Amino acid sequence: MKSSILRFIAICLLLAAGSVAHAQSTPPPHLEIRGGTSQLIVKGKPFLVLGGELRNSSSSSPEYMKDIWPAFNGSGLNTVLAVVSWEQIEPEEGKFDFSQMDAMIRDARANKLKIVILWFGSFKNGGSGYIPGWVGADYKRFPRAETKDGLSVPCLSVFYEQNWEADKKAYVAMMKHLKDIDSEENTVLFVQVENEMGLFFERDFSTVAEGLFRSEVPKSLMNYLIKNKKDLLPETLALWSNSDYATKGSWEQVFGKNVTTSEFFMAWHYANFTNQIAQAGKDVYPIPAFVNVALQHEGDIVPGDYPSGGPVAQVHDIWRAGAPAIDFYSPDIYDAPYSDFLDRYARKQTAIFVPESGSSAANAVYLIGAHRGIGFSPFGIDGGIANHRESDFFDSYRMMASFSDLITEHQAKGTIRAAWLSELNPEITEKEFVLGDHKVIVNLSRAFRAAQTESQGSGMFGPRGRKGYAMVLLMDKNEYLVMGANVQVTFAPADGKGITAFAKVREGYFRNGTWNPVRWLNGDETNVSQDLDQMALKGQSGYGLLFRGEKPQLQRVWLYDFK
Repeated sequence: MKSSILRFIAICLLLAAGSVAHAQSTPPPHLEIRGGTSQLIVKGKPFLVLGGELRNSSSSSPEYMKDIWPAFNGSGLNTVLAVVSWEQIEPEEGKFDFSQMDAMIRDARANKLKIVILWFGSFKNGGSGYIPGWVGADYKRFPRAETKDGLSVPCLSVFYEQNWEADKKAYVAMMKHLKDIDSEENTVLFVQVENEMGLFFERDFSTVAEGLFRSEVPKSLMNYLIKNKKDLLPETLALWSNSDYATKGSWEQVFGKNVTTSEFFMAWHYANFTNQIAQAGKDVYPIPAFVNVALQHEGDIVPGDYPSGGPVAQVHDIWRAGAPAIDFYSPDIYDAPYSDFLDRYARKQTAIFVPESGSSAANAVYLIGAHRGIGFSPFGIDGGIANHRESDFFDSYRMMASFSDLITEHQAKGTIRAAWLSELNPEITEKEFVLGDHKVIVNLSRAFRAAQTESQGSGMFGPRGRKGYAMVLLMDKNEYLVMGANVQVTFAPADGKGITAFAKVREGYFRNGTWNPVRWLNGDETNVSQDLDQMALKGQSGYGLLFRGEKPQLQRVWLYDFK
């Protein structure tokens, strides 16, 4: 009997040890380079963020959110971006209250959703509107940035250690609590550190800031620039060339007497401030950390017209040197030149994520297909969600959710592409790319071009210029899967020899990861031109895939070439 009890105890101990080993062997959400691109890995599998950002105050109240969480069910959305603010978790110095965050995570789990936490600490949109009252009132202990005229502004200065230490203390407390309640579930995927940082004037002119500006450029930054000179961005090289690439001196001696030098100076110190906080959080719970960016828009000429020092594209080298704990920079894109902005943020960065945008299906599909992005998130997703679950935007989310495993597989293989076209850019009605043995040509659909109607609507779900898009996956040598709306897609041999024709086209859908073909599409359903002689000159047969209207479709095509 005694030996049986001992054997039973030994088995229990082994099982317990195995459970601990398993728990320890499953890392928290993290980024991995797969096939030359970064993917978000959650519980060992790639995860595609089909997200939406709540309005800034929505997540502060569990009562306000109680009817919104279930409204996301069936929308295709799998992740909610939600604010946790410093003022709410530390209303009194050293006394933390995580009840709001706990409720947010609890309710997300109940509705099978993931969360990205937006840490509104020291900075929000060029100011400090979410700091606790005890920080705000004690302006001598927690100094503010100063203008050239010596006036303090309602924005904490990045040049004072006590400022970042107070923020860091609260952030670390949050990350410790998050580890305690979520390291097994992995409801929270990653964290945004601060929000749209930078000053809406040239730079901080406080006494400490002024002294540092007149001092030598930090050796750590100079060493980074020297070591990486051949790989620096053209904006960095252009500014540095003002001194013929000096390796020592004050900021103006190294970069020149101009407002851009002030921007680089502020970028370095905002990066250092942010790195202090992000790294301390990772030391506790190492999930990815990112920063979002208020962009420089048309008409923004000099730093200060847009937040000076924030991680806009032209200062990424400075931020990379100063904030290695930040995993990626995410642009908040509301403007028409969406693809141009993405291209600038894809330079030297493999993890692409858009945390704020309009609710454009084309924007989401293009990011995920063309830049192999880890996810997309329009702002204000809770605004009217119950009335817009059947919009073309959520149609696209539901469709991508139905084959997201296939999308992430092809992102890693490099066998996915996408095109983005907008009626706001009428001079660009065609995009093409090579995928496999074929050139893929994407045009705005003829009905789309002919309509020339002015876009109507407003708010989160109002269109800002109709768009066309296509996401293309190379399934096999002559087989392509295409998701599209408002476009026609044609094919030609990549080597320019011969003509590409259709062997078969099927419309269909995915359910539980399985392809379900529906209609056979041929003849009139694929006819794009009867000018066969002109099409033959371009290597095309006169047939193509037609995606009419805003609602996305999936079509699968098998090709052959002839001469």
